[in-house]
Amino acid sequence: MKLTTAENINLAEGKSDVILFCERLIECGLFKSGTILPTGFGLRLRRASRGRILRYWIFQYRQHGRTRRMIIGSAHTVTPVQALERARKLHAKVELGGDPQAKKAERREQRLTFWIGRGKIHEHADPPNLIGLLRACDKRPRYSAAEQRG
Repeated sequence: MKLTTAENINLAEGKSDVILFCERLIECGLFKSGTILPTGFGLRLRRASRGRILRYWIFQYRQHGRTRRMIIGSAHTVTPVQALERARKLHAKVELGGDPQAKKAERREQRLTFWIGRGKIHEHADPPNLIGLLRACDKRPRYSAAEQRG
């Protein structure tokens, strides 16, 4: 059986976002029948501007009562076999009680502490706005071409 690539899979008419999980990936011909795929491993297809379709390998899991989803990589750069290997490692980490996105939260906390220390963010800022505040603080100031020369 010849396997297809993620590039050959398209969205159904009228759909703008769909995730293909385990069995659907085998049905589409991305993996051989009988391949054991980890729970939560999938391919997300999203319609972008100008009719382009974005394809991302994802891993979805539950942690602390919440469903979390993370991108493994773009289907343009990561092969199905590479994505499957990464998903298996992530699945094992979750099964052992780890959080694959713990480093991300740790980095966010470090950035928050840094900007609070510099007085850019108030210590009691509203948590839903913190990510936007961090993005604004992390941006470099933009200069016009005349200011850059002088």
